[in-house]
Amino acid sequence: AFVRRMLREAQALPLSFAVWFAIWDPAYARDTEYAAFESIGLFTADDKEKPAWADWAKAANRPYEPAPKP
Repeated sequence: AFVRRMLREAQALPLSFAVWFAIWDPAYARDTEYAAFESIGLFTADDKEKPAWADWAKAANRPYEPAPKP
């Protein structure tokens, strides 16, 4: 739901692209002070697709449209 909302909101802004910085869940985050980031990826730490990947891939594969000029 978060990825879908982020993509929808990015589409409403004059942006040419959006970036997701964490493709995989960071395995080092488990049981550390970084635990809040444990499930931030679009793939699990052992490389299994998460449901958000399909939404991201669909958005990434659509035709390019330049951002409107302000």
